[in-house]
Amino acid sequence: GVTATAGSSGQVYFSSTTTMPYMFFHNTTNAWTLNGSTGALAQVTDLDFPTNQTPKRNLVPGAVCMNNTVFVMSTDGRVYNSAVEDPTSWGALDYISLVSEPDKAVAIEKTNNYLVAFSRNYTEFFYYSGNPTGSPLSVNLAAKLEVGCSSAASIVKLPNQIVFVGNSKEAGRSVYILNTLPSPPPIVTGK
Repeated sequence: GVTATAGSSGQVYFSSTTTMPYMFFHNTTNAWTLNGSTGALAQVTDLDFPTNQTPKRNLVPGAVCMNNTVFVMSTDGRVYNSAVEDPTSWGALDYISLVSEPDKAVAIEKTNNYLVAFSRNYTEFFYYSGNPTGSPLSVNLAAKLEVGCSSAASIVKLPNQIVFVGNSKEAGRSVYILNTLPSPPPIVTGK
């Protein structure tokens, strides 16, 4: 969708959830929640949210909800997460960074229980592992692709597939269909 507010306008990216009453949406510089129980629309003001930090971290397109947690990615490749069932609350250490070579972050999407993090020349896959501190995500290094995304606007989400214009250092630009991924490792709790 497209939104305009007093301080910003542009494309927005939505994430809704099944058990919490919020719809979360953002553009690259601000975020809001719509409380389905009360009808209240509110800007996310938590100082740990990336666009409210000092220095400010702008966001890439995309918002993902996994296990009642909302995820966004900053342009420097950090994937931030909200508190469980509360996209108005964000922790200072609740993020995980892309682990490939330094690269410009492009967008995030979700498919097959993975958060897919696109950068310009690589694609990384994160799964919900339930880590007790920091991000609840872990990276699946075995699934890393040496193909990035040329433009967030090229990403089309289909059932169990993502189609995008990709960029490879060796082959240049092509249209890619991402439709087969290994299953994430099981979540291990306790000892």
